[in-house]
Amino acid sequence: MTNRIALACAGVALLASGLFLLSAGSAVRSRLPAWWPVPGADTALVDRPGLERLREHTWWTPAVLSGLTVLLLLLLWWLAGQLRGGGRRPIPLTPRGISLRTGALAQAMATRSAQLPGVARAHVRLRHGSRRLRATVDVVLEPDAEPAAVLHRLSAETLAQARESAAPRSVDAAVRMRVRAHRERRTR
Repeated sequence: MTNRIALACAGVALLASGLFLLSAGSAVRSRLPAWWPVPGADTALVDRPGLERLREHTWWTPAVLSGLTVLLLLLLWWLAGQLRGGGRRPIPLTPRGISLRTGALAQAMATRSAQLPGVARAHVRLRHGSRRLRATVDVVLEPDAEPAAVLHRLSAETLAQARESAAPRSVDAAVRMRVRAHRERRTR
């Protein structure tokens, strides 16, 4: 939703500035209403005398700097939200409004993966697009576990259940495995 609002605001601003600049042409100028601001054919958008008149007011410079600062902070907040929260939105499953939280699905997948024999710990991150989910599964294996057997059970059980849960969407998975190191016991 935020993307659409930002795009709409940028589109309206560009359309307004384009219409203003278009009105500088002599073919269009004669057809405009009397209240429309018409720039001269050889003038800039803000000329030097006009800018000097604005700077004479004590409120002009702080207002411009404050407005640009607020705009920059809003854009940075929006960008951080895009980078951080990309996979936290609920996944709509049906047109009637039934949805699945990606955090709940990721936690269920991690719990199910950690219960497999040979797995010490598991962590799952989910990102979703319009038609599919992308799961990154980090698995820490026990020292005596066989990676091929763990991968087979992970694919046959955990990922199969995730695919059933996100039914209209497909689930692609990348599995990263590492082995938990033996802890040496020290004697005194």
